[in-house]
Amino acid sequence: MVITSIAETKVSKTGADEITRMPKSQDANILDAASQGAASAVMIVSNIAGSLIAFLGFLAFINGVLSWGCELIGYEGITFQYLMGKIFIPLAWLMGVDNEDLELVGRLIGIKSFVNEFVAYAELGQIEHLISNRSKVRIIQKMIDCYLIDCFLCRP
Repeated sequence: MVITSIAETKVSKTGADEITRMPKSQDANILDAASQGAASAVMIVSNIAGSLIAFLGFLAFINGVLSWGCELIGYEGITFQYLMGKIFIPLAWLMGVDNEDLELVGRLIGIKSFVNEFVAYAELGQIEHLISNRSKVRIIQKMIDCYLIDCFLCRP
């Protein structure tokens, strides 16, 4: 840990004097404040859930259009997940995944990157039987490491 000694040149906006100037709460008591906080939390969670449902619907639409367009030119079974599996094969290889499982893990990384980790974990549960026994533990450990690292990145 690096500790630097740089003198402050500006007055802090969060000093003790600023705390006394904060506006008074409109809540009558602690129970009222708690219920207002719970109501705000429910609204935030419902907005997040609605956004996730809308994004998953958009992803299903993209899959449909992509599959339809590829079937018109003679390629069947092309989905967004399939493309992500192909694109993220090099990253899965760099993670140390066995060669026979590269596309599956690439698909999981793509789903996690473009949708979210909950959908990727659900996909992992569905395709777990396809992953070879030798690399199952390594894949799950590497995916967990990847998710832990990625959760701390700045995301919009």
